[in-house]
Amino acid sequence: VVGSLGSWYPRNDEIRSILGINGRSWGAFRFKARLAAIHGSMEMVCAHFHHGAPNPEAEDIPPFPVETPYPID
Repeated sequence: VVGSLGSWYPRNDEIRSILGINGRSWGAFRFKARLAAIHGSMEMVCAHFHHGAPNPEAEDIPPFPVETPYPID
């Protein structure tokens, strides 16, 4: 679990032990995961500044599409 501002949930490190990932690779992954979370948060903030926050009560404004690099079942 990575927070929107890049905070790291300490129990994430248990996954490293379970999967047997070395410290250097884990550190690189941790850095990239935190950076991706911050980047996603910044994209959302920029979208709000440029387009305004979506109003769920307005029926004529469709919601913003959510893009994810992972397939959704």
